[in-house]
Amino acid sequence: MNKLSLETLINAAEDPELSKYKVLAALKEYLEYLHRNKLYPPFAELIEVNSMIDQIFQSRSKLNQEFPKTLLRFDLKERKPIYEEKEYSEVELERMFNFIDWVIPQVKEALHEGKSIYDFVDEHIKVSEIGIVPIYKREGYFIIPDNKNRIMNVYRFEVSIFEIGSEPMRSLKTSLVNSIDNREFNKKLHEDIKLELIKQFPDLPNPLTYKIETDLDFPFNETILPVAKRKLIQKIAA
Repeated sequence: MNKLSLETLINAAEDPELSKYKVLAALKEYLEYLHRNKLYPPFAELIEVNSMIDQIFQSRSKLNQEFPKTLLRFDLKERKPIYEEKEYSEVELERMFNFIDWVIPQVKEALHEGKSIYDFVDEHIKVSEIGIVPIYKREGYFIIPDNKNRIMNVYRFEVSIFEIGSEPMRSLKTSLVNSIDNREFNKKLHEDIKLELIKQFPDLPNPLTYKIETDLDFPFNETILPVAKRKLIQKIAA
């Protein structure tokens, strides 16, 4: 899959036509994914590129002072540019920023399309607890439908907390425990599945367990699962 990167934007100072070709090829492929309701990886990459562009333009005056150097990448965690020494002329600098000006509306248009899909999916996903909610919320399970393949997937999750700047952030590590055919699943109660998990994995005697519901039959791994995981993180943190 073609990928937009900061390197493509910076290389426009040397070869704008090649950079334009790479951007258009990547955007075309991103849109093809989005038109098939496949959010990831293109949506995440568009968010990252858009964030890098915003950071570059917020620091534009400083970047002009820092050059002549090659901007290798923008460290999103530290919010600062990473450089390598290289001579750039004023013409090349202007060419690079002109190219980024050209890229911005196209990235934002594709990003808007991805966000529309994300918001639609998010609105059609419901997350709720099964049984009693324990005090310990760092590990547990969730049950989620893959409507396209007519199965219910059971995942074990673990919440990790880290900081970006001074803000605490959460990530969700997941592993597939079981996949159950819908016909078999419909014969069981959610509480019964939770009891089966306790027997199978006694290290979590009272696990935090969620059911995730949706009627959408969008691609599971590329759309339903990642959107549901983000919504689950919000639910756990609430």
